[in-house]
Amino acid sequence: AQAILLSGTSAVQTLPRTPRPRRVASTMPKVERARVKYHDKAPPLKPEPFKFPEPEDDPAAGASRGKRKRAQRREDFMRKFEFVSFVERQEEMRQNGSLDLGDIAGGLESALAEGAASAAQPAQAKRPGRKAEAAATEREMAQYQGVLQVDAFKQDPLGALEQHLKNSLKRQEDEERRRQKEADAGGGRK
Repeated sequence: AQAILLSGTSAVQTLPRTPRPRRVASTMPKVERARVKYHDKAPPLKPEPFKFPEPEDDPAAGASRGKRKRAQRREDFMRKFEFVSFVERQEEMRQNGSLDLGDIAGGLESALAEGAASAAQPAQAKRPGRKAEAAATEREMAQYQGVLQVDAFKQDPLGALEQHLKNSLKRQEDEERRRQKEADAGGGRK
């Protein structure tokens, strides 16, 4: 029992003793496992071209079946992660010019330039709110109803559509020519 001395009095009060908790047989600690990585880091945007080690002799010549299979598996693995260098190697092996990627490269550069321009303006990619979408839908429906009322569209829908597209393209070309002339005239003054 514990004794407590009350201040201002000479009386001592005893408190009952609280039992200590008994120790239970120690249990095994929880096993903490490390995080498992299921993939590697993302490849860089501009990877360095992979340089294949130059073999001293041809691995296929006189190699055992297991060695050939391992070489094939390694080549498949490298092909998966180093596609660009694999394509270059395949082109060197073909040397017949059947695969010409020059046209695609020109289109790729223009697509990248357009993509960079659109990435600089992320506000345009923002989805409009409900009210704006409802208003746009209403305008589209009104325009569609107006198109349905046109006599040329009623008589020959595909012909009217074709004529509309021709006129629109011609108008765009004229607009581009006008802008080009203004740019040329404005550039000469500077």
